[in-house]
Amino acid sequence: NKGGTEFAAEAAVIDWLGQRNLSDKKVHELFMTQTDENGKRLLAALKGSGARAANTLDRYDPKVVAGAFKKYLGDKEPLLGFNNFQRIKSIHNTGNDAKAYASLVQSMSQNRQGILSHLFSLLTQLVSCGNMKPDKIAHVFGPVLLRPRTTTTDMMEMMMEVKMQKKVVEALVNNAQTIFGGGGGAIHSPRAAAYSPRSGGGPP
Repeated sequence: NKGGTEFAAEAAVIDWLGQRNLSDKKVHELFMTQTDENGKRLLAALKGSGARAANTLDRYDPKVVAGAFKKYLGDKEPLLGFNNFQRIKSIHNTGNDAKAYASLVQSMSQNRQGILSHLFSLLTQLVSCGNMKPDKIAHVFGPVLLRPRTTTTDMMEMMMEVKMQKKVVEALVNNAQTIFGGGGGAIHSPRAAAYSPRSGGGPP
């Protein structure tokens, strides 16, 4: 389960990115790219067509795809869920225990578990290639994976939340196998190829 139809677009983009050369020394720049006009077009396609937009990904530079994907995630409810924010905050404040995070993930819907596992498979591949350290991934993905439903206006509280986001995501990356079960496994598979624009296929 890569997130089912609920997260079909996310899964399709993750598959596409996973088929790029993750050992490229410049891969760490992917998710740092700001959304340009091409990125805005792709973002609109993802929002409008969902997984079908995966058939157009080969038209874009990987930086454009990665930047649009990050923006796409940031415009939706965070993948860890608004309702889990306080529980995650409690786990963070008591030591970032991997088993506690695993229990939290297991309480989520099957689709949410599936897409989180699939995403962290990609993120841990980036780490294993040596091109993105866990703290860099946490800096990029913290806000799109974890944030409260209501944004605080208190600057000190905001800074504490940003710090927590980074520490939580870093812990998830470092303990992906424990937390997600399949997290950290390779995503280069025949099934992943079904999403490839080259194959003309779409998500099942």
